[in-house]
Amino acid sequence: MLLHKKVVFYLLFWERFYRMCEIRGTKPNPLAKELGISSGAVTRWKNAEDPPSGKTLMLLADKLDCSVDYLLGRTDDPVLHQLDSSSSSAL
Repeated sequence: MLLHKKVVFYLLFWERFYRMCEIRGTKPNPLAKELGISSGAVTRWKNAEDPPSGKTLMLLADKLDCSVDYLLGRTDDPVLHQLDSSSSSAL
């Protein structure tokens, strides 16, 4: 059961990553190359063999102008929401 959940998670990441690449007018491999990520890593993501690291997720989200939470399936809203100054002062 745990293996199935991992595969579903990896496939969800790939679907969202691919969709954001399309929206931004690029493809996964050229975008990854631009960020110094190997094509082998991209293939492993596509084949649900290995997830990207936290650092890589942050690079991808920044480049695609979306949130890491969107790429991970934690939200369906790809827009990166920023805290306004009144919200951040409450933290």
